[in-house]
Amino acid sequence: INLGFAQRTVSNFNNDWQFILEDNANFSKENFNDTAWTSLNVPHDWSFEKGVRKGGDQGQGGGYHDGGIGWYRKHFNIKKESLSNIIYINFDGVYMNSQVWINGNYIGKRPYGYISFRYDISEYLKEGNNTIAVRVDNNLEPSARWYHPCGIYAQVKLIKVNPTHFKPNSIFIKTPSIQTNKATVTIDAEFKGKTKGLKYDVKLLSSDGKLLNSKREKLSTSHSTVQLEVENPKLWSSESPNLYKAVTQIIEGNKVLDEIETTFGFKTVEWKTETGFWLNGENIKLKGVCEHWEGGPVGGAWTKPLLRWKLQSLKDMGINAIRPSHNPTPPMFYDICDELGLLVMYEIFD
Repeated sequence: INLGFAQRTVSNFNNDWQFILEDNANFSKENFNDTAWTSLNVPHDWSFEKGVRKGGDQGQGGGYHDGGIGWYRKHFNIKKESLSNIIYINFDGVYMNSQVWINGNYIGKRPYGYISFRYDISEYLKEGNNTIAVRVDNNLEPSARWYHPCGIYAQVKLIKVNPTHFKPNSIFIKTPSIQTNKATVTIDAEFKGKTKGLKYDVKLLSSDGKLLNSKREKLSTSHSTVQLEVENPKLWSSESPNLYKAVTQIIEGNKVLDEIETTFGFKTVEWKTETGFWLNGENIKLKGVCEHWEGGPVGGAWTKPLLRWKLQSLKDMGINAIRPSHNPTPPMFYDICDELGLLVMYEIFD
């Protein structure tokens, strides 16, 4: 599946992985024979699949599920013309201590299991068949006071971009001034690669795709801040989760080198000692739940439709806020909360 914006191609990298719940240094090698391993798609949670065991590694807090060390391998094809691009591998969540190899080359380690991360793998790729190997180490258990998934428990994407592109996670949207008749939107962006002679284009769109404002400027540095106004902004709230879009583009002549769509909303937030929480000038009560990344019959291997069903069920029950306990979640959680109208009290560590 390819979702193409201009020169940026985001490919679903979830399918056709090989998995084994063992540990051997040879598993990282490019030409290792993994045909006897289990074939599966991610998201995957080996701890949940293995089930409960008396005296299980995770202890009482983790429901007596096990940990251990597992390996994933995947073979994928790269066309010759793609080798002139920058290619990132993007993991939305791997629990935990993940290490990645491309064609036998060690790329890096991500110890924390509750954070998204990515690697630029361009220099390690070749035309034709390529191999990725991922070691996931949950040997030291219990590693939390609650149940946690084990493995590649969230989406994986392969992102192909022009050598000149938006730096990953660099589009940052602020709404410093919100009034009844107009609001100010500030869009920060960072660029990688050569910027000389290029243009930078920003468009603001309503939820139904109507163009509200735009700006184009020459690129001269690796960072840009653009400010635009929106007339009569519709505010985001739990009852009316109004969302807008910013479309940012890097342009060479008539050609779009890179494009990113970013969803955002307008809201004002205040805390007052006497009265508590204020949203859009209204004093409201936070009626919330704490939500661990654990999905009943799928363990920690949530899919987006299933998570949307659960969050909608909680909203229908009467909540307006969620505290992910006690860690970040994969990005799709925040996207769904934005769409459904759920406030999030965000935590980074326990």
